[in-house]
Amino acid sequence: MSRPPADLLDWASGLDGALRAGELIPDALRQSIDVTTVGSDVVLPVGAHRAVAELAHGRMMRSVLLDWRQRSTTTDERLVVTALLVASEQGARACEAVDVVVDRLRDRRFIDSRRRVLTAQARATAAVLVLLPLVFVGLTSLLRRDVPFAGRGGLVVLVAGVALDGLGYLWMRNLRRRWL
Repeated sequence: MSRPPADLLDWASGLDGALRAGELIPDALRQSIDVTTVGSDVVLPVGAHRAVAELAHGRMMRSVLLDWRQRSTTTDERLVVTALLVASEQGARACEAVDVVVDRLRDRRFIDSRRRVLTAQARATAAVLVLLPLVFVGLTSLLRRDVPFAGRGGLVVLVAGVALDGLGYLWMRNLRRRWL
C-alpha cells in the first residue's frame, strides 16, 4: 500500500470543501485547482487540469471522468475520480462520496507514518547487518599488512562473503517492500 502524496490529499480536501459548500462537480474541480495552487508549489494531478478544460469546452461529465480515471497514474487518484464518477452517475451528493475517499486517504497517510516510525529500528538493523561485514573486510585489509584474504582460498572466501552479503541485502529489501 502506498502513501497518498500530500499534494493529492490537499487537492482532494479542497475538492471536498468546495463540494460541501454546494458547488457542482465542474465548479468544485475548478475551485479546488485555484485554491490549492495559489501561492504554493503543489503539483496537482494532470488529469484535474485537463478535466476542467474539457468540461469548460462542453464535453460530457461521464466521458471526461472515465478518460481521467483511465489515464490516472496512482490508485489514490483513481479512487477520487471514481468517487466523482459514482456521484455524478447516481445523482448522489458528491461531497459524501469524496468525503469518504478523503478520510481513507488521510487514514492511509497516518498508517504509513506510524508504520515507518514503528519499523525504523528494524530498517536500521538491516542496514547494519548489510554494511558490517563490508566494513570489517575493509578495516581488516587496511590494518593488516599481510592481507588475510591473500591467495586463492582467501579470494574465494572474500567473493563468497560479498556475494552472500549482497544476497542478504536483496532478501531484506524484498521483505521490506513486501511487508513494510
